[in-house]
Amino acid sequence: MVSLVPVLITLLVPLFTSTDAPSTTLSSGTNAISTPNTTNIADHILTLPPNTRHALVTNHGSQLLIFWLAVALWLGVGVSLAIKAHRRRVFDPTLVLKFEKEFEDLSEERARAAGALLLYSLTGDWNKVPQGADIEPVLDFFDNLGFYLYGDQLSERVIHQSFCHWLVLYYHDGCSYIRIRQDGPDGERSTWEHIEFLITEVYDLEAAKQGCSREGLRLSPPKYKKYLMEEFDGGDDSFKAEFQKAHPMLFNDTGRAY
Repeated sequence: MVSLVPVLITLLVPLFTSTDAPSTTLSSGTNAISTPNTTNIADHILTLPPNTRHALVTNHGSQLLIFWLAVALWLGVGVSLAIKAHRRRVFDPTLVLKFEKEFEDLSEERARAAGALLLYSLTGDWNKVPQGADIEPVLDFFDNLGFYLYGDQLSERVIHQSFCHWLVLYYHDGCSYIRIRQDGPDGERSTWEHIEFLITEVYDLEAAKQGCSREGLRLSPPKYKKYLMEEFDGGDDSFKAEFQKAHPMLFNDTGRAY
C-alpha cells in the first residue's frame, strides 16, 4: 500500500498543481496560433482549436481515469490489510494454543475437580461434598474461555475442536454447582456467566454433528465415571492416595472407580 503513494503523487501533480503554462504555438500551413500563458487549465483549453482541444481533454480524462483506478487499488489494498490485521487481532490462531496450554497446566486442579464430581455422583448433594470448591478452578477456566467466545475472539468451532470433550464432562454435574452459586442465598447471577453461552454454542454444534438433542450428549454413568477417573489419574500421587483412602467406596480393588 505504501509503495502506491509515489504513483499517486506522480498522477496528482500534473492534474492539480497550478503553474504558468508555456506559450503554445501551433502551425497550420502559413498561419500560426499562439496561446498566452495561463494558470487556468480550462481557459487554456478553450483557446485551442477544436481538434487540439479534444486531444487535450481526452488526455486529461485518461489521467483522471488512471488516477481513480489507482485510488481504487490503493483503497482495496488498504481494506485488505485492515481485514487481515483485524483477523489477526480477533481470531489470533495462537490464542487457542494458549488456552490449550493453560488447560494442560491445570492437571492437578482437574484431578481435584474430578474427585469432587466423583463424590457428587454418589450423593447428588453438593452440601455433602466437602471438596466441592475444588471444581471452581476448572469452571473459572471455562468461564474465561466463554468470555473470549462471547467477544468474538475465538470461534465456537475452534473451541469445539479443542475442548468439547471436557466441556461435556465437567458440565455434566458441574452445571448444578453453577446454579447453586448463582441462585443460592448468597449467590450472584454473574458468577461464571459466560459458561452457559459457551455450553450453548459448543453443545449445539456437537448435537448437530451427532444428530441428537443437547440432552442426548449427557454421558452414561459408566462413561462418566471412566472419564472422571482419567482426569483424576492426572493428579499428584499423594493427593490420589489420600483421596482413595478417604473415599474407598469410589474405588474397586484395582484402584479404579466403580
